[in-house]
Amino acid sequence: MGQGPDRTSRLPPFLGVLAAPTVLLNAALSFLRDVGVPVRGPDALAVVIPMYNEEAGAARALASLLSQSEPLDEVVVSVNGCTDATIDEVQRTLRDRGFEPGASEPFEPFDASVRRWHHTADATRVIVVEHHGRTSKAESVNIAVLSKLVTSRRILVVDGDTVLAPRFAAAMRDSFYRLKVVRERSKPGGGLTRRYVVEDLALQSGSVRSQRPGRFGLAAWWIWLARTGEYAVSSVLRAGQTRRIGRDGPFARSRLFTVVGCGFVARRDEFPMPSDTRTEDHDFTLQVQNQQERSGSASARSLDERGFRLVVNGDLVPFSARLHPDTEIGVVKSGDARYVDEAVMYTDDPRVTGGLVKQLERWNGGALENAFKRLVGVENRRRLGPNVRFALVSALVENLLGLSLLLVVPALLGLRGGPTWSERLVGGMAVWLVLDFVGCLLLVLIGLLRAPARDAPGSRLSALPKALAVALPLQSLRLVNAVTYVAACTRVLPALVTERRTRASVGASAHAEVTANKGVRDPGVTWDRPGTVLPRAAYARTAGTALVLGLIATMIFSGSALYASSTSRFDTSAWRLTYTSDRVDQDDHALLPVGVDHGLSAFCSPALRPAGTAGDRHVTGGGSAAYTPLSAFGLLMLGRLAPLLAHLEEAASAYDVDADLLLRVILNESYLDPLAVGQTEDLGLAQVTTDALTLLRSVSLDLDSALFNPALVNGEFSVFDPAFSVCAGAAKLAWAVSEQGGESDEVAYARYINPLIGVVRGRVADTHVAAVAAMTALTPLTDLLGSTIAAYRDDPSRVTREERDLLDVAAAVGAGDLTLRGAYARTGSLIRSMQILDVEFYDDVMRRLYGEGDEGTILATAPEM
Repeated sequence: MGQGPDRTSRLPPFLGVLAAPTVLLNAALSFLRDVGVPVRGPDALAVVIPMYNEEAGAARALASLLSQSEPLDEVVVSVNGCTDATIDEVQRTLRDRGFEPGASEPFEPFDASVRRWHHTADATRVIVVEHHGRTSKAESVNIAVLSKLVTSRRILVVDGDTVLAPRFAAAMRDSFYRLKVVRERSKPGGGLTRRYVVEDLALQSGSVRSQRPGRFGLAAWWIWLARTGEYAVSSVLRAGQTRRIGRDGPFARSRLFTVVGCGFVARRDEFPMPSDTRTEDHDFTLQVQNQQERSGSASARSLDERGFRLVVNGDLVPFSARLHPDTEIGVVKSGDARYVDEAVMYTDDPRVTGGLVKQLERWNGGALENAFKRLVGVENRRRLGPNVRFALVSALVENLLGLSLLLVVPALLGLRGGPTWSERLVGGMAVWLVLDFVGCLLLVLIGLLRAPARDAPGSRLSALPKALAVALPLQSLRLVNAVTYVAACTRVLPALVTERRTRASVGASAHAEVTANKGVRDPGVTWDRPGTVLPRAAYARTAGTALVLGLIATMIFSGSALYASSTSRFDTSAWRLTYTSDRVDQDDHALLPVGVDHGLSAFCSPALRPAGTAGDRHVTGGGSAAYTPLSAFGLLMLGRLAPLLAHLEEAASAYDVDADLLLRVILNESYLDPLAVGQTEDLGLAQVTTDALTLLRSVSLDLDSALFNPALVNGEFSVFDPAFSVCAGAAKLAWAVSEQGGESDEVAYARYINPLIGVVRGRVADTHVAAVAAMTALTPLTDLLGSTIAAYRDDPSRVTREERDLLDVAAAVGAGDLTLRGAYARTGSLIRSMQILDVEFYDDVMRRLYGEGDEGTILATAPEM
């Protein structure tokens, strides 16, 4: 019949594994040990194989049924109104296998004929039903079962293009029953007792593989690769959906969203299959799992007499051989499903994109119909078991979450040049997509690693290359599925709403008559093989849906971009410097310890500027005339500044910026802590980021820029290196000052904080007013520090001994007599002797910044002056 497995239980229809918690949950549950012992019962196994225009594959499919390692008891081939030579292929295959036909008999009251085939050495009973008109899969199966053409207790339903592995039937027979040990309390407050239970499972799903496409085009190979990955993932998820935990709630029962439609077994009493939706296999799965359990009991002896055996290491063992013959064993007849990973089958997938689109739309439409059928209406919901409700609701929610990314992505791209929060969201989305791909890859790999043990022993080494080969096609298939999901919604949901209203107004029986008179297509009517070449009209709905989605995405992008531009007025020149150049990743330069102890002029010598003169920019504050001795806090800040003062003034000179302003900026950014880490991962004295580093390299390598300095962001450096960080801060401040409105310290600093949106229409952005005010509030402190420095330069004896000792360190650095490491060591020693509570800061700098060992190193390494 060419139907293939229903894929609606797989991944959400777009990149969204991380938005699908039940996918992750089921993947985790698949690793739980499958408790219990297989039990082989006396149940006969029949197969019903509907076929519609299966001339190409009928012989292979039927031959695989008749070649099972454990023969089937009954085989019913239902040829459902074919227009090709399917019936001839079926008859030829049976004759080739040694079967002889009986007389053809009319099959009343159906428009069909029945022919029984016999074999002298094969006990399998074969019946061929030839329907003279098109008949749906569900209808043909129900006719075969309910009219008792098959009498077996277990019915295997197989599609007409599906080839079963030789041990398929044997694996299924071992999965009808399961012996479990249940521990219960005999009475409240009493101890645990052990009870044996044999569970009669209603539904068994096989494991599907995709047939290689052979001599077909690129589309066929792409579909084959994508489906190979999809079936690997489905094997993991179905195993998790059928694992059960606890005794109550949705996880106490199986939550299989759908059996593999091209090969599953159901208990006879669960029929008929529903035929009022597009995906009868999915509908049947939910229907069966909603059944209530029925309990009974039997002794071990009676189970032996009835033909039940334990399957132990492949051997059939009587219950009495392991348990006392009179042991009471509970018998539970459940509606639960079991996924049989060892029951392998191979199916044909579409060979052309048109067939794929039609198949996906049908599956998605059927899933929506089945959800609507059960979730709309209070009475319908009340009849649902918690396991079925969980399967339906979680799938709908996760599909919507996955589809929402189709709208979120263009919105984020539109906001990319706007508010700063959108930058983080875009980065987060990129990480999301990468993690989603990795998640899909891992699921595929897990599924493939489990397959070789039964498919090709010893081929585990090929699992990773194969997973990599199918991961990208699988991702693209999910995108196609997203479009077909929306297309199915536009087709199915309006029809369902209309149908519900009609039923409510005229009644169910009258509605059925109206539908029949209007010639409305029964959704269960069989459909063409997936390999059929379809006319261009088959693409119309999905192509139209894709176009509409594209227009919506364009509108969302345009709207969000307009919003971003109207609210932020970001700096386009800063954006070009930051985002059109090769990125300088901050993480590549967050190096500790710094390694090289750089001296003056390592990153920004004043000689780089033709008009620059060393020392022409000094920290002066209020001038020497305004000098007053510093407080203890002032000494603490002077101590932190002393090792950096010469570097700061040289950087200010190199970039021709106000040294006092540069000091206020660095004070506000880091309080002169070279190891500072901001709330948004800004690093170092100048609090640089990846964006800041990229902008600085862009202007530093521009020959036409006044800030040309190839020594700044080039090669290996550490953002924690004080020599680099002070110079980077001066360069960024110089760029901010050179931009429009930069003559204002407040505007320049706002642009320093955020080059893109720190300044809006020439004024400090509202979001940055507080930070700018904090920098301005440091003016009194920097004036005091500057006045002390100016007084020291005029006459060192004018300042206090403590101030003079600290500024002697700064002078030694400026003269080249002391490195930064030595300056920090010496200053730390002075701070300790002054009993200022900042010794831990210097110990941390020596240990982390310069790798100089543990606390106490300051005194040991302080150089003599």
